[in-house]
Amino acid sequence: MNSEDKLSRALRQRAAHAAGAPDMDDVVNRAHRIQRRRRTTAAAVAVVAVAAIAIPSALLLGGSPDSAPGPAVSSKTPNPSTGPGLDSIARGKAIGEPYLEDNVIHYTPNNDVQLPDGNWTSFAPYHGGTIAATSGRTPMVSQFDGTGKLVASHIGTGIAMSNDQLQTMWWWADGANGTGHLLSGISSGMADGEARVAIEPVTPVGYFAGNGVYDIDTDPGGVEITCFSNCVTHLDNLTRATDVFETDGPQDSTALFAGDIPDPDGSQCAGVVELKRSELATTGTRHVSPTVLWHNCDGVRLGQFSPDGRYVVAFASNGLFGNAFILDAATGHRVASYDGKVGVAFDGPVVWEDATHLLAEVKDPSGNWAVLRIGTDGSVERASDVLTTTGPVPPIAFGVRP
Repeated sequence: MNSEDKLSRALRQRAAHAAGAPDMDDVVNRAHRIQRRRRTTAAAVAVVAVAAIAIPSALLLGGSPDSAPGPAVSSKTPNPSTGPGLDSIARGKAIGEPYLEDNVIHYTPNNDVQLPDGNWTSFAPYHGGTIAATSGRTPMVSQFDGTGKLVASHIGTGIAMSNDQLQTMWWWADGANGTGHLLSGISSGMADGEARVAIEPVTPVGYFAGNGVYDIDTDPGGVEITCFSNCVTHLDNLTRATDVFETDGPQDSTALFAGDIPDPDGSQCAGVVELKRSELATTGTRHVSPTVLWHNCDGVRLGQFSPDGRYVVAFASNGLFGNAFILDAATGHRVASYDGKVGVAFDGPVVWEDATHLLAEVKDPSGNWAVLRIGTDGSVERASDVLTTTGPVPPIAFGVRP
């Protein structure tokens, strides 16, 4: 089995694991959209991701916030599948995050980078240039210099950044036997080489205390943390992670992980767990069970934490029209919900623009696209013009957030 076959198999296994997952074309096209990530200054989208299908397609957006606390979050809530188009939503300020449109990355108003034609789904600064991921049956991760010239390109998955935005991580296949390396290097400026560890297909999620967090893409799956040397921490009660948020404690720093938690009855739930830095392996392999802060077994999946770690995004996991929610990250209580009254569907990346606003790429019943800005106060406005595309991916891709 060659690298491409093994990666394709791994993505199929992920698709089968997700409840009501779309078909293989959808799975691979969205493979990188788990990417990230957080959080302080410029990346979805959305939510990169990849994928682990962090953000199911065709989720409806709309409604006003429900400020009453309580874990009343379920993908079973009925929603209309039609409604007003994107033109009916008021236009607000422009996108405040780096984004890619028509193969051009707009880092800042005066800093654009032209990429070759491709189905680009995420990107991040790296070594004074850019590293970017594509979708398709053979997802690629490519490195470009500061002028946009190609440096290297391989079959690969994921792009993730550290909380301080100094480190970037991805996985590259490097052999005919399906193996590869998880790589990590400095995001900006120049440096010699990267930290790397040989490993079968994985999807980078983020960093904790300088260690790389990743989802295992082959059976039986799981979440691990590597020191990029001879130490690995396996999280026994988390089967998939969609984001990680690191906090500094008075004695011991901790990290919150959003993702899938197995329920004792065998069902798959979503929730948030907490791990202390002192629990990480320093040599060999250590199995740990992070503290479960809360879990929800009503058919939702989690996305990114907000930049301050206060909130986490949740989506219906059935691949059908459903709800999107902003939850209290510490309790799982609903802060705001968007339930289809606007009549547009989530079908692209979702990222946090700041601590109280999401950027979500959506399309209306006519097939038009736009980026919406969604507030924790229930506000909704357009952050882009109404767009059309005939390509296989949404017309805009966001940079990776840490």
